Amino acid sequence: MPIAGKTVLITGGASGMGRSMVELFSAEGANVIAVDINQARLDEVKGEHPDVTILRADISTPEGCEAAIAAAGERLDVLCNNAGITDGAALLDETSEELYDRVLAVNLKGPFMLSKRAVVKMAAQGGGHIINIASINGYRPSFCGASYAASKFGLVGLSMNIVATYGDQGIRCNVVCPGATETNIGESVTEYTPRGRKLIAGVTADLLPAKSIAAMTLFLASDAASDINGAIIPVDRGWAVSH
Repeated sequence: MPIAGKTVLITGGASGMGRSMVELFSAEGANVIAVDINQARLDEVKGEHPDVTILRADISTPEGCEAAIAAAGERLDVLCNNAGITDGAALLDETSEELYDRVLAVNLKGPFMLSKRAVVKMAAQGGGHIINIASINGYRPSFCGASYAASKFGLVGLSMNIVATYGDQGIRCNVVCPGATETNIGESVTEYTPRGRKLIAGVTADLLPAKSIAAMTLFLASDAASDINGAIIPVDRGWAVSH
């Protein structure tokens, strides 16, 4: 899967799935920019992978998105919108407007702002690929909080709109929907409500390794997947269709 020399921007690149993506793309010879809000973890990535460019930026802000796109330089071949936070599985009547706004800002507005800038650059260079990391809760939102479900469904919708409106400019957009995976996303919430804990009980019993998501992302970014556009791909061991 030739990926060497391609410029790849990965958000949430300092831990969990994003870090696995950074490591895998870097090992394949890509020019990787790892964007994250956690400087200490970014420094760890840089220490282990000196060729990776690191950037501390908050992609829920326009300034952070501008800095991320600028870090790619003249060319951006792959944008992987991976950064995300959870809502502690808060049910609808437990969800404050502040929580809803924060989850949507990171999980949906961030990818919107980055993709908005990326499509301009990609169209000018003749094409590119946007990979959005949603969730099995992006098409079957039964075991998560209300704002998380809204953000992931919205991300799937944004992706399909990109396919419909920019596909003729050589831009592909695909969605990876992980099941419960080894990540640090739980650090984004301080506590789960009792009802939230009951909702997700058993869902995280057998976590997927982050490298499984990274491997799918690498495949989609490669020339081997050049005819795949508008796909919504669950990586969950069949969990969503068997529950």
